[in-house]
Amino acid sequence: MKLALSFALAVSLSLGLGACASASDPAENATVNEELANSQNETDESVSTDESSSSETEQADDGKLESRDIMHAAFEESPIPARLAFNILVGLEQDGVRPVTFDTELGQFCYYVDVYTGEVVDRIEPEYTEEDLANSEIIDSAAAKNAVFAVCPIPSKLAYGMKISLKLPTWVVTFDSMYGHFSYVVDAKTGEVLEKDEPELPEVIEDPFDLAHDACLAMLDGYDGTAESMTLRMRGQQQAIIEVEFDWKGDHYSMEYDINSKTVTIK
Repeated sequence: MKLALSFALAVSLSLGLGACASASDPAENATVNEELANSQNETDESVSTDESSSSETEQADDGKLESRDIMHAAFEESPIPARLAFNILVGLEQDGVRPVTFDTELGQFCYYVDVYTGEVVDRIEPEYTEEDLANSEIIDSAAAKNAVFAVCPIPSKLAYGMKISLKLPTWVVTFDSMYGHFSYVVDAKTGEVLEKDEPELPEVIEDPFDLAHDACLAMLDGYDGTAESMTLRMRGQQQAIIEVEFDWKGDHYSMEYDINSKTVTIK
């Protein structure tokens, strides 16, 4: 069952501390939550939704752990990963410990962390079962992306500027393309696409990579189908250029295909 904050305030802990949220620095909490958000929110290229962790704990000049390390220490002890927590607060120090509180769908958790060692010296947790924990699991960002491109009318290779953000109870997936902006909302537990906002698309969607491939090879006199080591990649702010490189008959070729004008430039 959920523990109400008022109940947490009434609990008398062995350390003689006040409630978890009784003292905190809003500015500091904003910084910690921003760091946590950066570690939770996803992009196509470089986001991890796994629980935040610190390979090395950092200490201030007075030997005390930084707020982010206090937070990491709490989540190392918690059965709930950081990505499933919200309203995360790292409280002010009292008697050598700092409280870390956060809400989950199972209720509110509170951990008291030693400011020097990172040891969790006391805790308040709601009642839960292994089944509750299993039911609180969510799909990862890769699964959310796959769910989107299972219904998206264009292939993922035509998407750029992709952002995948966890906003419980959903994943929000957005990206741009040569056709315009796409946005999807995916159920974080089931992977169902709940909402989508797509631009108007032509009846026939051409693959610009195929067009670039054929257009560049057509620039070669007497091409016999023996090009090797071909690479194609998009570039440019609006992803309007495809760079094409390949080897043919001992020579290396570097070309650019303009998606809008469908013209080839030999570099």
